[in-house]
Amino acid sequence: ENSHCDFMGPDVFMTLVYVKAILDKHCHIVAAEPPVTRHASNCLDKQACAEDWRAVWWNGMGPLLLDARNPQPFNDVFKCFWDLEFGRVGTDCKKAMFTQLDINIPQTHATRFVDNVHDCLIKKLIPT
Repeated sequence: ENSHCDFMGPDVFMTLVYVKAILDKHCHIVAAEPPVTRHASNCLDKQACAEDWRAVWWNGMGPLLLDARNPQPFNDVFKCFWDLEFGRVGTDCKKAMFTQLDINIPQTHATRFVDNVHDCLIKKLIPT
């Protein structure tokens, strides 16, 4: 029986392993680093709001993004994240933070990376 490496060839297989490792690291960074807190003009307690934003990000985004038994794309994770309880984060602050948090940014970075690796691999495997 042929292994995946034999089937794909060593260059493609090693590139796949590299890409998977980088994308996993990117996902871990997104899960662990909450975006900067943005407050609405009517926020009454900016410190409490910021603390709860970080807590919800850590306890909500982390498990949503890193659930190996139920992996989901970034956009689906952000939709689920919106529905979580945000404690002392007011509705207007939550909207301000989500406005800042363009949900396509993490996915865009990952897609751009994969596209760049794809182009480099094509150039390597099919010289012109």
